[in-house]
Amino acid sequence: MLVRSYPDWMFWITSCPYHLSYKTKKLAFSVVALDRHRAFRAVMDYYKEYSDALIFDNRYPLIQMDRGLVLDEFREALLHTDSFSTWNVLFFGENGSGVGVKRELYSEVGKELQKEKYKLWTKSSVTRTGYIHSRELYPDFYMGNKKGKGVGFENASIEEKFHIIGQIMAKALMEGHLLDLPLSLPVFKWLLIEESQLTIYDLKHVSEELFKTLLPIKEMIQEEKRISNNQSLSPKTRNNLLKKLHDEWETVESYHLVFVVPNHDVELIPGGRDIVVTRHNAALYIEKIEKFLLHKGVEKAMVALRTGFHKMINLDYLQIFEPSELQSLICGEENDKYWTLPHLEINVELSGFGIDSPEVQQLFYILSTMSKERRQKFLEFVTACPRLPADGFAGLTPAFTVKRTTVYPFAQTCFHTLHLTVGISKEQLETFIEVALIHGVGYFGIV
Repeated sequence: MLVRSYPDWMFWITSCPYHLSYKTKKLAFSVVALDRHRAFRAVMDYYKEYSDALIFDNRYPLIQMDRGLVLDEFREALLHTDSFSTWNVLFFGENGSGVGVKRELYSEVGKELQKEKYKLWTKSSVTRTGYIHSRELYPDFYMGNKKGKGVGFENASIEEKFHIIGQIMAKALMEGHLLDLPLSLPVFKWLLIEESQLTIYDLKHVSEELFKTLLPIKEMIQEEKRISNNQSLSPKTRNNLLKKLHDEWETVESYHLVFVVPNHDVELIPGGRDIVVTRHNAALYIEKIEKFLLHKGVEKAMVALRTGFHKMINLDYLQIFEPSELQSLICGEENDKYWTLPHLEINVELSGFGIDSPEVQQLFYILSTMSKERRQKFLEFVTACPRLPADGFAGLTPAFTVKRTTVYPFAQTCFHTLHLTVGISKEQLETFIEVALIHGVGYFGIV
């Protein structure tokens, strides 16, 4: 590893990824795709019994960030540092430093990219604070003709913005930190050069409402073709089935769909605004809308993202992963099962407490009954990242630890540690968590 000399089979495993576990794929990627320092750290993290005995060189280039200009300053840092350099990050006006601050950086960048003002993503609604409210983010359609005006990320062209986003994604993967950006699955199919495999079923990750409208139309087209080609049916039976299907087509035609991209003033074919979707042209409509939403409408953005990523990490090394695995590796996961009492009891380490300690049981109960938004804030408070990796708390490195203390509770984000006061009551713990979620996130130092 130290001389970067690997046997040939290390590079052949990308051709048989189905035989490997997710953790093994992640380790293999880190060893062959990253620099010696990160590769060695990945191996030591994988074999945790050895990692505590090692001391790594922490003399990294100092990168100072202003939270209000985080995208512009991240962009500048990319321009003026080597792609494989490991950053030592500080936020202006804050005392915190270390790995927790670096995690916080990728959380801040991810949040900033979710703002509506950058015109990056399709949107169903926007919050009062200017963020796009969406479970999954997908590039806005037909953006390739928008040119950049002025300086800074906000004024860059669409291609420039997504090129930078690709670099940010690669840098986060390289550093082993999650990016707080809920990108949809089709984005990762593009990143893995699998866009030719995108189908109508991928539209549920773009617009669930549109998917629910288009899928029945697609199924009726397929059913009509199946009935027409079924030679075992008698003419009478075939006609009865087709008549029943034609009645369903009348319902679809009552929607008055036209050959225009929904919610966008873009014609799918010349004169599309005046052409109503009917049983006779529905197949063409589905074909055109799939092609536009999944390919033509986002091609420039996705190619730019892929190019930016490749500038940092060779795309060939990603082929070991499935799109969903790469999505989890870069953006983390949100799943209720990671907040159940059994998952917490198995995967949260305790120091000075037993699993039956009242303080621990109270904490686990509060966590298991939290809303999604509060869970994210709690994670940010104790880990500096509002998202969990694949496998939930089991995938955190270092493990989330609840440690006994005799003073007021506090968190050490660098070590994923919550110091919990012995003898604290449920009401006091709830009050502490409430205060922490309001005042203990978005800042590094003593609060």
